[in-house]
Amino acid sequence: MLCEILVQSLLWLLASINFLTPANVAALEVSVLPGQAIPESTTIANTSDVADPSTLSARAFEAKGYTFNCDDAKYGHTLDVDDCLGALDRIINSRASVTFADRDLTIERPEWDPLPWRWMGGRSSCYIEPVLKSGAQTGRTSFYKIREAAYELVTECALRQRKGGTVTGLGGYCGDNNVEITVGRYVQGELAVKCGRRKEVLETCRDLLISMPVTTQDQRFGPKGDSKAEVILPWGMMSHDDRCILKILTINRQGESDVSSWYKAWEAVNAVYYGCISKGFRGSFQGLGEPSV
Repeated sequence: MLCEILVQSLLWLLASINFLTPANVAALEVSVLPGQAIPESTTIANTSDVADPSTLSARAFEAKGYTFNCDDAKYGHTLDVDDCLGALDRIINSRASVTFADRDLTIERPEWDPLPWRWMGGRSSCYIEPVLKSGAQTGRTSFYKIREAAYELVTECALRQRKGGTVTGLGGYCGDNNVEITVGRYVQGELAVKCGRRKEVLETCRDLLISMPVTTQDQRFGPKGDSKAEVILPWGMMSHDDRCILKILTINRQGESDVSSWYKAWEAVNAVYYGCISKGFRGSFQGLGEPSV
């Protein structure tokens, strides 16, 4: 592939996500300024410390009126249950009410939490994601309820049926039944996430996951010399404190372009963040994008 997405501090390079084809190599890089202590509130999942997945059903919550839809065609099969538990461990255990909405709506209501959002395990192979029920513009629940429902979902679909899926019925206290939870397998491809040298964690890199574009339609990413390019490279954005910068570059010497979507790039940045950056390592992701025609 021909595109290179870079997320870096102005001074130091900590992680990268690579787009490549057999003949052309490119990189997405996520970097953090060293010298920052890991915040006490940071949750770093260590899947080796998670309980044996075979004991999940014995420790399951009481029935809460949830409805499950396990669908391997849509959400993947043979999920890494240990990694799903790592994702679950990242969800805060707060009973406070939270309202989710599409990012366009949260611009006017910054107290709402923007979607899409996801949590991933330390191997970046399993994700847990809140989504709005079809037709809903907002959804209200609590992170406690999300954590509880996601636990049941991992038990029912990922463990018992070895599939991804969704759970509905997050009503009751704080909830309006407009939020659904999905668990799925993130297929990284042959090259996948690779972590490099250890550095410190900078939480403001999470800004990029919230503010980068997430549209799903395919677009042509290319240099300014490509008259058909829809996203002119290099392209970049910065975190609110100007310490993390996301760049998309092309390094193809023939000046060719790639076809991908912002949503796929967002997924790849998530994989690097949870697989490397949140644990204080630089890292890379390879295998994203397709040659343009």
